[in-house]
Amino acid sequence: MYTIGWIVALDNELTAALAMLDETHEQPEDFEQNNKDSNTYSWGQIGDHKIVIASLGAGSYGLVSAATTATCMATSLPHLQIGLMVGIGAGVPSFENDVRLGDVVVSQPRDGHSGVVQYDLGKMRENGHFQRVGALAPPPDVLLKVLNKLKAEQRLKGSKLPQILSQAIQKYPTLAKPKGKDPAFVYQGSENDRLFESTTLHISGERSSRNLSGGTKRRKIGDSKSCAHCDAEGEIERENRPSEDPEIHYGTIASGNLVIKDGAFRDQMTQQLGSDVLCYEMEAAALMNNFPCLVIRGICDYADTHKNDRWQNYAAIVAAAYTRELLEAIEVNGVEKAERIREVMASVSRGVSRIESRTKDTQKAVQSITDQKLLEEIVTWLGAPNPSGNQRDAFEQRHIGTGKWLLESEEYTRWKAAPASSFWLYGMPGSGKTVLSSIIINDLESSETHGRHLLSFYFTFADSAKQSLDGAIRSLIWQLFTKSAAAKMRLAIAYDSKCSKGSKQPSTGMLREILKEMIGDSDEVWIVLDALDECQLRSTLANKGLLEWLQHLLDHKHANLHVAVTSRPELRIKLVLNACIST
Repeated sequence: MYTIGWIVALDNELTAALAMLDETHEQPEDFEQNNKDSNTYSWGQIGDHKIVIASLGAGSYGLVSAATTATCMATSLPHLQIGLMVGIGAGVPSFENDVRLGDVVVSQPRDGHSGVVQYDLGKMRENGHFQRVGALAPPPDVLLKVLNKLKAEQRLKGSKLPQILSQAIQKYPTLAKPKGKDPAFVYQGSENDRLFESTTLHISGERSSRNLSGGTKRRKIGDSKSCAHCDAEGEIERENRPSEDPEIHYGTIASGNLVIKDGAFRDQMTQQLGSDVLCYEMEAAALMNNFPCLVIRGICDYADTHKNDRWQNYAAIVAAAYTRELLEAIEVNGVEKAERIREVMASVSRGVSRIESRTKDTQKAVQSITDQKLLEEIVTWLGAPNPSGNQRDAFEQRHIGTGKWLLESEEYTRWKAAPASSFWLYGMPGSGKTVLSSIIINDLESSETHGRHLLSFYFTFADSAKQSLDGAIRSLIWQLFTKSAAAKMRLAIAYDSKCSKGSKQPSTGMLREILKEMIGDSDEVWIVLDALDECQLRSTLANKGLLEWLQHLLDHKHANLHVAVTSRPELRIKLVLNACIST
């Protein structure tokens, strides 16, 4: 009888879980999957424990998806006794907890916590602080008892993780090798585990080789996903560990629907939650009250701007290896004595609806910085130029039929339909580029799909506030702030923590990073930039001007970003845009 339910969210977590099984089984002939259950199941055994592994659908993650998976799993498999949520998470390093990439974090109740807290469930107080409400249930007793037993054995004899990992690689040697851009499921090296101060932002190293001497070949200066170009002075020095073996940490895991990739926000949330928070992730809080579950996470990043995929596979397999070590310590009769998951989840359907409803309410609360006083403070602090007057004046200059050829062109149609698309319209002075920009903006505004997150900026010699990259980015940030609920948090973080509640002005570099994060948090984003040639500083040198920023933005390949620009056909502009514009 299958009594262990193991839930994963990502394909690499499933790969790691399968690598831990002593045996893999075919689907039992008597298994009847509920007609509302869309889960994919894998079957197998570790020791005497029969295990069912359920994976969330491709591209699905977060509290509601995890709760739905657990609901369906318990419905289709009424004999399950205990559950395990296993996968990757973001570590929270501190002086008290030396959490590093490749370590394992296990949820364990302490100081009134259940081992998991939902950080985005609560109320926004008048002073701007976030107060969490409600409590989550702890894991079942059988898991907590074996946890203490395992901790004692590991302290006396050391963990079996190195042996378990070695056995998995011997059994599946392909895991030790990268597959294309997919890293190997092995330790990635201490030189690739770099921790930075929360205020030190990531700097990508990718550039185009196109320059004034011509040439279009793309090159990479180091790895754009590495930290080769990040400010070394912002790196935190840590003592080398005596071995590469993963450390195991027991404490609180913070769970919610927001992908955290901002060090300042991470530290702010951790300060509010308590210093025993070791990890952030996106599924566990959905399960704890309704699904008897222990949460096990391998650490793949530090929830900051330096986040990348290098450590994800190794983090997935160390979490799976710990899970195997845990199961080897559990007696089969101990599992059989546990209350069945289905019985515990009698109210799970109501629980899923409640989680979904509360999460939506919480997201509104977290993003509810629409208080008029605070809005006025942010408007004043940001000082963003308003492009609406330029749009009005330019659109009023059009004649009947102006721009119809453009809107019906194959290039424009393709730009609107393709992901990560870019479009460049150029012409001599007085050829009507600005009017055409206004027509593009009007066309996008008329569409509910395209107009929702439409941003624009008109560079112009007629207004000094609209001649700089800094002014353009401030304007784009403000427009996205007013249109995207998901993006509001990024600006709020910058205003509150990075800029001391508006007492400091952000640098252009910080503004660039804020905008990039806001775009990443939003749905489809459309940006129209008119008259690049009227921007004062158009250098291609790093962090110096418009062209370098635009090149970096387009090279980043946000799948949800669509950019249209107009300019005169200046040589320097042509050299840069020909290298990175798709249409």
